[in-house]
Amino acid sequence: MAYVPPLISVNRTSEEIVAYQTEIIEKNKKDLDELGVIEVWGEKELRMLGEAEMAFETNSSSCTFPMYVSTDAAVREAAAKAEVQIDAYRVEASQREDIYLAVRGLNERCENGEVVVEAELKRWLAKLLRDFRRSGLELPKGQKDKLGECKKRISELCTEFSKNLNEDVTSETFLREELSGMPEPWLESLKKTEDGLKYCVTLKYPDMLPLMQRCKIAETRRRMDFLKGSMCQEANVPLFDEVLALRREVASLLGFDTFSDYALEIRMAKKADRVLEFLLELKEKLKPLADKELARLLELKKEEYEATGMEFDGVVNSWDMLYYHTMLIDRDYQLDESKLQEYFPLDVVTKGMHEIYQTILGLRFEEVKNWSSRWHEDVQLFAVYDKDTGNFLGQFFLDMFPRDGKYGHAAVFGLQRTGLDSSGKRQLPCCAMLCNFTAPTEDRPSLLKHREVETYFHEFGHVMHNICSEARVHSFGCTRVERDFVEAPSQMLENWCYEREPLSMMSEHYLDKSPLPDELLQAIIKSKLVDTGLLNLRQVFFGMFDMICHRSSEAVVTETLWKELRKSISLIPQQEGCNPTAGFAHLMGGYESGYYGYLWSEVYSADLFLAFQGRFLDPTMGMRYRKNILAPGGSLDGMDMVRNFLGREPSQDAFLKHIGIWKA
Repeated sequence: MAYVPPLISVNRTSEEIVAYQTEIIEKNKKDLDELGVIEVWGEKELRMLGEAEMAFETNSSSCTFPMYVSTDAAVREAAAKAEVQIDAYRVEASQREDIYLAVRGLNERCENGEVVVEAELKRWLAKLLRDFRRSGLELPKGQKDKLGECKKRISELCTEFSKNLNEDVTSETFLREELSGMPEPWLESLKKTEDGLKYCVTLKYPDMLPLMQRCKIAETRRRMDFLKGSMCQEANVPLFDEVLALRREVASLLGFDTFSDYALEIRMAKKADRVLEFLLELKEKLKPLADKELARLLELKKEEYEATGMEFDGVVNSWDMLYYHTMLIDRDYQLDESKLQEYFPLDVVTKGMHEIYQTILGLRFEEVKNWSSRWHEDVQLFAVYDKDTGNFLGQFFLDMFPRDGKYGHAAVFGLQRTGLDSSGKRQLPCCAMLCNFTAPTEDRPSLLKHREVETYFHEFGHVMHNICSEARVHSFGCTRVERDFVEAPSQMLENWCYEREPLSMMSEHYLDKSPLPDELLQAIIKSKLVDTGLLNLRQVFFGMFDMICHRSSEAVVTETLWKELRKSISLIPQQEGCNPTAGFAHLMGGYESGYYGYLWSEVYSADLFLAFQGRFLDPTMGMRYRKNILAPGGSLDGMDMVRNFLGREPSQDAFLKHIGIWKA
C-alpha cells in the first residue's frame, strides 16, 4: 500500500501557532463576508457555508490540539491562548446577523417549496436556525452582545481550568515501608528522591490507581486521596464558580429558567425533570444492593484491622473503597490484578483489539511508518481502509503513555471531521486517542489491567465512530450526535472485554506467550458485577452534583454540596478539606448538565448489545452496526438510530440486568 501522509499536522512551533491562528480566523471571516453580501441564498451558498465551517474547524484543531500533547511548554501555552482566541471568534461568527438572515430566508423558501434541498441539508438548516437563536440572534442588540461576552468569558475560563489540570505536577514521597503491598514492578517504575530513600508518587493514573488499590498502609492512601481531592483546588474552584454564574446569566438572557433547561434543549432527555427522575429512580433501585456491598467491604476492613491489631473506625473511607474492592475481587474471585495484567501486554491487546474491530466492522488498518510530523516519538499513526472496496476511510493516532503537560485522562480528540465540500468531495476523518497507561521499562513491556483494557476498547469505539462516519454535512460528522447518546456506541463495545473469544484474542503472557488461563478468564467474567451498586451510585452522584449545580438559580457552595451528595448518594464520605470540583473536567469541557449521559446512554448500549449475543465476531451484525449506529453521525436522532438497528423500540430491561438490579 502506498504511503499515506498524515491528514492533519499538529506539530507547530509556538510562533507558528500564533501566526496560523490569526490566518485561519481571517480566512473564515473573509469567507463569511463574501457569503454575507449575497442576499438570496440557494443550495450552493449553503454548501459553501458548510465548506467554510469545515476548513475553519479542521485548521483550528491543528492550532489547539498541541495544548494537550506537546512536550514543549511554550507550545502548550500558545495553543491554549489560540483556543481562547478561536473560541472568541466562534462566538462572534455565531452572532452574524447577515448569515442568520440569509439562512432564515433560505429556510423559508424551502418551507414554501420554492427551493428543494436534500434531507440532510434541510436538517442542517433547522439546526443552524436553532443555534442562531441560542446565540442570541432573536434578542435586542444589547442582550445579544452581553450573551456573546458571557460565552467568550466561559471559554477563557474553561481553557484555563483544563490547562491547570494538564500542567499539574503534584507528587508525594514515601519510604519503602509506607508502600507495603505494592508490587516490585510498580516500585521500579517510580522516580526516587536524590538520596534514594523515598519514592515519588504522582497523581497520574499509572502511579495513583495501583496505590489506591493495593497499598496496605491506610495513611499512605489517605495522603494520596487528599492530594487528588484537592488537586488544583485554589486555582480551579474560583474558575468553576465564575463559570456557573456566567452560565446562569446565559440561560436568563435566552429566556430559560435554568442553565440545565438551556443545555438539555438539544439532548435526548430534553427536560431537566426527566433527567432528575431517571437519576433518582436509579438511585432507589441501586441502594439496597449498594448497602449490602458496603456492609461486605466494611466486614473486610474489620477483619483486616482485627488481624493486624489496628483500631477499627467502622467506616469505609474515600481512601478505603478501591482497596477493599480490590481485596474482595482477589479473595472471592482469585483475580490478582498484578498477575492478570501479565497477560495483557499493550502490543498484544492492540493487535487483538484491531483484529476484532477490523473483523466486525469490515475494515483494514495499516500502520503508517516513517512519518515526520509526530509530536512525540511514542505516537503511532494508522490508516483505515474498507476491507471490501479498499477505499481509504481515514486515520487515527495513538498516544498511550503519560508525560508532563499531557492531558491526564483517556479520551479521543476529533481533529478532522468528515463531510462534503461544496463540490461534493469528501474530507476524510482523522482523530487522536490519548491514554495514560504504564510506560514500558527496559525489561518489561507496558502491561494493562483489565479495567484499562476495557477503557482502551471503549475509547477505540470513539475512534471507530469518527472513522466510520458517512455524514454528508460536516456539522453532523463523526461523533456529533446528542451529548447523552455519544457514549452509547463505545459503551456497547466494552462488553467484548467480558467475552471468551475477544478476551482470548487480546491476551497472552508477556514472557512465555501462553494463553490466558481459563480460570482467570472465568474470573474476569464473573467479577463484572462486583460492587456494581456502589460503582453505579458513584455515577449517579456525579450526575446529581452536575444537575444541581446547573439547575440552581443562585450561587452554589460546591465543597459543601459535593460533601453532602457524596455521602448521601454514593454512601462514601468525602475527606475533609477537599473540593474535587476542581478536577471535575467534564463540567468544564462539554458535559455541563450532561454527566448523567454516561448512565442514560447505557440504557441504549445495553439494549444494542443484546443483538450481538453469541455473534461477537459476526461481520454481518458488525456491518449492520456500522451502517445504522456509527455511519449517520448527527444526521439522525440517536433514538432513530437505535430503532433502525434494533428493529423495535428500545427497552430498559437489558440495562437493569447489565447493572445487576434486575434478573431475567
